[in-house]
Amino acid sequence: SSEADDAELVLRVLRRFGPDGFARLRGSFVVVFHDSERGELRLARDPLGGHALFYARTDAGLFISPSTNALAGEPAVPGNVNRALLADNFCRRWSIPDETYYAAIKRVPSGKVLRVRGDSFEATRYWDPSPPGQPVNWASDDEVDRFDDLLDRAIDRWLDLGPAAIYLSGGLDSVSVAAVAGDRTRLRGMEPPLALSLAFPDPQSSEEEIQRAVASEL
Repeated sequence: SSEADDAELVLRVLRRFGPDGFARLRGSFVVVFHDSERGELRLARDPLGGHALFYARTDAGLFISPSTNALAGEPAVPGNVNRALLADNFCRRWSIPDETYYAAIKRVPSGKVLRVRGDSFEATRYWDPSPPGQPVNWASDDEVDRFDDLLDRAIDRWLDLGPAAIYLSGGLDSVSVAAVAGDRTRLRGMEPPLALSLAFPDPQSSEEEIQRAVASEL
């Protein structure tokens, strides 16, 4: 039905396909789903991790939130710092995906579903850009031909909300979005988007020169 909201559509998919339904969802999302028939709770994030989702398991129960600070503020959730993760970060080592700066708070990794059944917690990957043992599903020629139009439409959806801004790095992705956003605002008679950037004092990390040049040219 065209009148069904996003939550209703997701519910229908999961009721029809069960745990395999997450692989059929598209877009940026977080899902918390209680399956009474299987007696389990499922927590899932979209493949690219557009939305955060954290949880804390305590004697008082399971706490779920998009904010680690909100969870740490719960009296039942210990606020102890995850010292091992801090040490890894200072040494520039990759951390374990489900860890946070709080020892008692875990993250649901992107592209995974966490299945909670009693005292059992099991995270399984429902999406993989390159599944082991299977050929990579590269974009087809038809999909490549549609890219420009889809990018225009995606940016127009944000411009429909009003004046825009963009986090501009020195990389190809944000520069491409900024270029198209500049074109679309001119066509619509809107003010050009503001360019927001972070500059780092370390010359090896800073892209300020490129950021300023791109913003000026666009």
